[in-house]
Amino acid sequence: MIEDSSVVCPACLECDGIKIWTRPYKNKTRTIFLSEEESYVVILEKKKSFYLLITAFYIDDENEMNDFLNSYEKCKN
Repeated sequence: MIEDSSVVCPACLECDGIKIWTRPYKNKTRTIFLSEEESYVVILEKKKSFYLLITAFYIDDENEMNDFLNSYEKCKN
């Protein structure tokens, strides 16, 4: 599922450029936040009443960035 990150959030006016999508992972749902401009990704996993931070890191490899962008495009379609 793709979330519309173009909606203006009253708490944050600097969210442009953040790609947000969800994907299944081992019977769980993970939400990915990708900043292509900053080369940074955050991955959260949905639990019953909260989200758990799985990882967050700088992407320094072009192939890894392409993998995330391909995942985003697959979810978008």
